[in-house]
Amino acid sequence: MEIANLNNISFSPEKSSNGLINANLKIADDDIISIKTDEREDAYLLLKGLATLSYPTEGTYELLNEKLDFSDYKNLLCAKKRIGYIGSDATMLSNRSIRQNLLLSGLFFKNDQSLEIDDETMALCEKFGIVDVLDKRPYELNHFHLHVSLSVREIMKRPKLLLMERPEDFIGYEYISMFAEDIYDVFLKDSAIVFFSASKYVRDTFKESEIEIQQGKLFQDLE
Repeated sequence: MEIANLNNISFSPEKSSNGLINANLKIADDDIISIKTDEREDAYLLLKGLATLSYPTEGTYELLNEKLDFSDYKNLLCAKKRIGYIGSDATMLSNRSIRQNLLLSGLFFKNDQSLEIDDETMALCEKFGIVDVLDKRPYELNHFHLHVSLSVREIMKRPKLLLMERPEDFIGYEYISMFAEDIYDVFLKDSAIVFFSASKYVRDTFKESEIEIQQGKLFQDLE
């Protein structure tokens, strides 16, 4: 099943990136794709583009065989429910506890009106060691617990497309193998993952295929 398809899509440069020029990318269910690049900001731009956080200047983006309409933010809300984004641009509501953030995420993304975190999500919190911080607000957490809480929120959505910026920073080295072997089978079966990592260990643990970005040009071997 095709998850996402970028067709001759371009994104303007952000920060030190080169931008992306007429990029083509096909992503299918069960794909796990590592991004190789000479400029990490290009990788971040692609991840943000796939997450609909950066808007294309030309070309098309199809998600689950539906062409996305970037003319209005509201047109992207349904698509955002199918995408998980673990990266530096992801945020939580600062005036709500981690528990409340997770419950609100469940309400928005899964129409779950429960007042308690479901058993599978709580088990995920236990695996990642954040049960003791669930009633704290984001600004009360250290960077590691905040990053892991963000990761749990995105994983519990069971997205069809999960995008990860430096999993070693957000999931943590100690949880990488657990994520790849255990959590993936429960929460991300039949989904696709695209990620960028500076760690060879992370790339070797996750990688099944690789795309390359050089000077704003994206290369994918479809064979």
